[in-house]
Amino acid sequence: MFFENDDRAILQKLADQEDQFIKTVRSADDNTLLRIHTAICNVLEEGPYLLGLAFRLKQTVAACQNITSVLGLQRIFHSVTEQMRLCLNCERAKIYMLDSNKDELWTMPEKDSDKVTKIAKSHGVYGIL
Repeated sequence: MFFENDDRAILQKLADQEDQFIKTVRSADDNTLLRIHTAICNVLEEGPYLLGLAFRLKQTVAACQNITSVLGLQRIFHSVTEQMRLCLNCERAKIYMLDSNKDELWTMPEKDSDKVTKIAKSHGVYGIL
């Protein structure tokens, strides 16, 4: 819905300057007025849709926060890594997190290790796998 039409662009172009908007509407033919009306209706319909998306995103974030507080980060890392490994049908997988305060990538140790892998964000992960 939101990404599938250019109604916002039409309305933005019309609403950029009030004087020009009034002139455009006054001189518009029926087809143009109908297109403007349709664009307004479509944008108004998107409001509840976007609000619903934002609400569901907020619920998802809250659920994720709840999961991390109950399970612990290391257990979640291992579970997500294993699921990704299965989805990708590969022998091994690692998930890296970005620590933006330290500008480094890090990953949890594998189950049979206690070594946390950390690398500078500017170096990337190519070649260390």
